[in-house]
Amino acid sequence: KSWLSACEECHSRCGQSSQYTPSRLLDIMLDDPETVKLVELHPGPGAAPRYACLSHCWGQTRSKHITRVSTLANNLHGIPVSELPKTFQEAIDIARALEIRYLWID
Repeated sequence: KSWLSACEECHSRCGQSSQYTPSRLLDIMLDDPETVKLVELHPGPGAAPRYACLSHCWGQTRSKHITRVSTLANNLHGIPVSELPKTFQEAIDIARALEIRYLWID
């Protein structure tokens, strides 16, 4: 956390926020730490939220929470963290420890 803070404060490029926001992010800072939920954000110019990204090779991942037309409504309602692959759970833990509210799993 201190490395990230130092980077954002001392490096001009690191302190800049991206103007790109994915259409859907996981909100990982809910009142219930056992749940995350998919959110659809439409920020205006200059209002991109801070988020972490997990670049993931989906390969054999068979999570029932992969967002598809058939799962979108359920994912917007909430996803039990325990039902996500271990890699996703660990990314959630790290982002929470860094106090980053949103996670994008690419």
